[in-house]
Amino acid sequence: MESLSPDDFEEAIPTPPDSPLVHDEPEVMQDDSEDVPLDIPCFDCHRQRSAAAGLFQPSQSGYLTDGILARLLDDMDPCPALFQGQHLLFLYGHHYISSTALAEKQLHLFSLTRQKTMQLDYQMKKSQNWIINENALKATAQDTSGFFLYITVFLHRYLDIAPLDGFEQQGCESLQDQYRSKVIRDLVSNLQELIAFIERLSNFNPVAAHQYATSTTHQMYKSHFLFHTKLDLHWWTMMVLYSLHRKVKGTSFESSVLVMLNQQIQAILEDLVYLASLRLKKHIGDALSLSLFPCACLQEMWCLMINVVNSTTNDQSFWSSLQVILSDIMDKKIHFSSSEESPLEDVYRECHPYRLSLWLIEQLAPLYKISRYGNIQDTAESLPSHWPFVQLICKRIFAQQDTSEADLQVYMRSVLSLSSVWGSHVKFMISLWGEFSKRMNQTPQFSLMGFQGRNSASKSPRLWYDSCHQRADNHKASLLQEDSFNLFVRIVALQLSRLSGQQRQQTWKQLQGRLFSSFHESFFRGLSSDGLVRVMTLFLTLMIVQGVKALAGRILDNLDLIIRVSVTIEKKLIVTRGLIACALVHQQQSCDFGDIADRLVQTLNKACQQFKMKADRSDMSDKSWSLICDYVTSVQDLLEGSDHLNMSEDKLIGQGFSFLLPACTDTELPRILTFIQAVIQHFRTVYNRPVTDGATEIPDLDDLNKKHSAFARSLWSYIYPFIEACACRPTAPPMLADIAASFTELAIDLDSKPLKDLTQHPKAATLFEYYALGKSRVHTSISAGYLCRLLPVRALTVCLNAHLGSNWQLSVVQTWFCCSLSQPNPSSQLSELTESVFKHPQMAEIFRSLKQSNIDTNSNQPLSLLDFIQACAAYVAASENYEMSSKRKAISAQLFGDLTSTVKHLIRGQRSPEEYLWVYQVIGHTFKHCTSIIHKQIPGLLTELILFPSLYNQEKPIPQLQLQALRENLPAFIEGLASLNLSTDVAMRKKLKDIVVKYFIRLQKPPTSLMARGSSQVISSHPLQKVLYKSCAREPSTQLINLRQYVLTFLREAYIPTPAQGSTGTTELQAVVRFMQELLQRTLSGNQIVRDCQVLLLPVLQYLLLAEQNTKNFVAPLLNLLMEGTKKCQPPDYKQNELLGCFKALWKNYRQQHHRGLFRVLERAALKRPDLIGCMIPEISEWVDTGGYDVMLRKGYIGLLRHLGPKGNAEIIRLNKEEVT
Repeated sequence: MESLSPDDFEEAIPTPPDSPLVHDEPEVMQDDSEDVPLDIPCFDCHRQRSAAAGLFQPSQSGYLTDGILARLLDDMDPCPALFQGQHLLFLYGHHYISSTALAEKQLHLFSLTRQKTMQLDYQMKKSQNWIINENALKATAQDTSGFFLYITVFLHRYLDIAPLDGFEQQGCESLQDQYRSKVIRDLVSNLQELIAFIERLSNFNPVAAHQYATSTTHQMYKSHFLFHTKLDLHWWTMMVLYSLHRKVKGTSFESSVLVMLNQQIQAILEDLVYLASLRLKKHIGDALSLSLFPCACLQEMWCLMINVVNSTTNDQSFWSSLQVILSDIMDKKIHFSSSEESPLEDVYRECHPYRLSLWLIEQLAPLYKISRYGNIQDTAESLPSHWPFVQLICKRIFAQQDTSEADLQVYMRSVLSLSSVWGSHVKFMISLWGEFSKRMNQTPQFSLMGFQGRNSASKSPRLWYDSCHQRADNHKASLLQEDSFNLFVRIVALQLSRLSGQQRQQTWKQLQGRLFSSFHESFFRGLSSDGLVRVMTLFLTLMIVQGVKALAGRILDNLDLIIRVSVTIEKKLIVTRGLIACALVHQQQSCDFGDIADRLVQTLNKACQQFKMKADRSDMSDKSWSLICDYVTSVQDLLEGSDHLNMSEDKLIGQGFSFLLPACTDTELPRILTFIQAVIQHFRTVYNRPVTDGATEIPDLDDLNKKHSAFARSLWSYIYPFIEACACRPTAPPMLADIAASFTELAIDLDSKPLKDLTQHPKAATLFEYYALGKSRVHTSISAGYLCRLLPVRALTVCLNAHLGSNWQLSVVQTWFCCSLSQPNPSSQLSELTESVFKHPQMAEIFRSLKQSNIDTNSNQPLSLLDFIQACAAYVAASENYEMSSKRKAISAQLFGDLTSTVKHLIRGQRSPEEYLWVYQVIGHTFKHCTSIIHKQIPGLLTELILFPSLYNQEKPIPQLQLQALRENLPAFIEGLASLNLSTDVAMRKKLKDIVVKYFIRLQKPPTSLMARGSSQVISSHPLQKVLYKSCAREPSTQLINLRQYVLTFLREAYIPTPAQGSTGTTELQAVVRFMQELLQRTLSGNQIVRDCQVLLLPVLQYLLLAEQNTKNFVAPLLNLLMEGTKKCQPPDYKQNELLGCFKALWKNYRQQHHRGLFRVLERAALKRPDLIGCMIPEISEWVDTGGYDVMLRKGYIGLLRHLGPKGNAEIIRLNKEEVT
């Protein structure tokens, strides 16, 4: 059609009719004229929020809010207040009589309507895209809407009025029929022309239609306005046709009007579906959250259509009408386009027909909640449904070979949404199961929706149970993580949960029969791991929805089939997790799951036996370990979720643990021990908690006691024996201490509240003696952790006092000493234990002695083991009498315990360098300060640490680590021995001699880098030099004086033998000489050197006399040091007779054969001490005189006398006189 100008419109308007009232009663015309109201219902969302943004909110100017449709459907006057009596109607700028205008001027009015529609299109085209004359356009649209409103009112109100005045009375009936027939024929004809003139929504401007249909926000551009105007026109024609159909029922016009009405319904529905297809195609990726309605007006249009279609005929509902259209789309029999060149020509071919169909149904189903007046009705009843058509769509979907998992998810989400609106349909659920049962082994996929298929929920029974519970509750947050099968399960759960009473039982009975008829051994044997997960998911969800009592027997029968055919480790893992998840369902519903527990523990026992054989089949061991870890993790979660442990949880702690625990490596064991600790702790919590504490249901007490007895029996039978044995391992994990402590506390609990059916179990006191009091070889780290955990427990203290008396606390100190001896770097537990032990009254008293003795300790550091040793020494030393001293020694000795046995165990075990050195340091410290306390243990300790058997084998070297420990700590041992009365204690003196002799040569070499590793200081000097260093003081103690004498004596006896004529010095001799030389050089006391001369002087003189020259040269400096040192003694004649005796003995023994050499030795000594040698002149002169006149003898003697001062000179004069005479 060619476009017309505004002038053309004016010329095209015909001359207004000449109504009789216009000429005869103009006043009435002016007074009673009635304009078309401005609030005629229309589609106007100018100020309305988009339907996609929230719940439906009908426009205040819309058809639903106005109620015009509701009045029409109820056969009421559409607008009672308008177009009354003989009022004049002002329409399209002209006046008409309300009661006769449609009959007399129908063609004219329809002509004006078409012209107004054309004028509206022209104004829209003339306007700029974003700027329109809204008022003018609305006025034009208002005129057309007013005309349709008038027709609707006329049909209801005036079509039955008698013919016009002036007809003869006898022909009234026939004339009335003719009148009605003419009006109806003309109206049908004009409506057909107008509907053809008004283009369909699907033929609307393609760009504008696409722009409107795909919009997600409110739009104000002109195409949006024009589209709403077209929507109004189509809806008004629908209401007119509906009103007309109501009037012609039972007449010859009914069939033609009904056909016309159905055609209009079909056309509008097709157009609305067309718009939906455009929208879905544009936003296909957001289909899950996409609303069907670009604005609230289109949503209202769908609501209006639902009401009209459902009221038009009794044999075809709205869903049936929509099914016809959607079926044609799925069959590709329908296309909409304005021209063959339209880009939207194949929109249905390009769109997903099944997705479009389900999406439409999903979006339209909730509209049944909206009443004829636009109110949302909250009703518990299911809305009218059309499940057979949805079932047909799903059947066709599954029949396609290329249907992807992502598509299936979208379809199932639509079905799920429908299930929440429509309710249950058992035939549809059975049909879906028939399809999904064929797809059980489908491989999980990735898609834009996220991970599909078997997700992480099945990795944990708790997560699996939670996901199934969310599924049963139709939890929305987890919806996007579901694959198609899980969505199917959710659909079944939702539909079942919406039923109640007898209807639910009947539906479940039908569904159950079809479900379980599919489960047979061949079905389960063909399941993959993913299929098995899906079956277990279905079982779990059904158990949650229907209750375990309704399903327990049948599901357990099927689980037995699954267990029998599950041969791979992955399937066994799935079955185990599924069984535990089933147990969680039982637990949640307070039902005993003993049958499930039996199946679980059988699986565990078999896996543990296979794990025990890991040396033969390591691959099987690894797989079994995976199953075991999964089992303990899941069972722990199950147990901790139980409030009373009265549902056969005891069966889950099976015999398999007695196979498993000994077979675990050090890296595997902590995993199982963590589980055991958690289980014991939870059992104790439940056992000690009052039954009524926070419980909604109080269990049967007799049954509860039986269950608890069985649980305790499982722990003591299958777990504790390993804990007892493992505690003695050198590599026992630290957490074993906590478990042993938990068993001890459990023993206390069981004794305080005995169980009738529980067999004998270890008593708490017995356990304490085993783990804490050194009654066995429990590793010290375990004992420390055990004590640290239990000492603060008041109930244990009461128990121990009753069974062991009060001395057990002193035994704890022994254990602490052993623990501290084994740990050079105290652990946090040992530090805590140390602090606790030092708070004991006896220990506090001992440490007070340490403070009173003014012994230096590091006040910035907490008291340690070494401080305790010193404190014991001070405690004994502070005794006021012998009786007190003996008593305190006994107490201290008890605190030390059996050190020999402890040291033997520590030294012979595999120890780190730090631990090895620490043992020597502590025992050396004990020797140094507490020798009198541990006197009885000294021989054993020396044998283990110092005088071990291999020491006496010179060919067998001492290990470097032990050599380092000896080099650093030997002085402390020697000082300790020196504190004894060695003059009377022959055995200890012999021990000291062995130490000095054996280690003097062994420790000559300086420490190597290996020896020095781990040491805080490298001691380059000999340990004997270190121990004798204090004896070099000006006034050394008596103990040091005696020790020095013993050491020098032992060295002289061992390494300075009486030399033969011309003998050479050995390396040992050289070492001893160097050692003594250095010692003498450091000695500040002349008196000490005099005492040394008593031991060393004669051997030195002998070597100077008899040894070969090199040896003499090596030994000579030693004589000088001795002689030089004796000059410092106070008083000067201190022990002079003893010194002189050495020289006299030398003279007496060697004067006959070695008098010449003897004079040279004496001459060397006379250089330093002429006064001392001068005392020998009478004795030497007597011997010289008796020997006759020997020139050489006299010459040698005179040479000596020359160094003896005045006495020597006098003797020389005497000899010369004798020679003259």
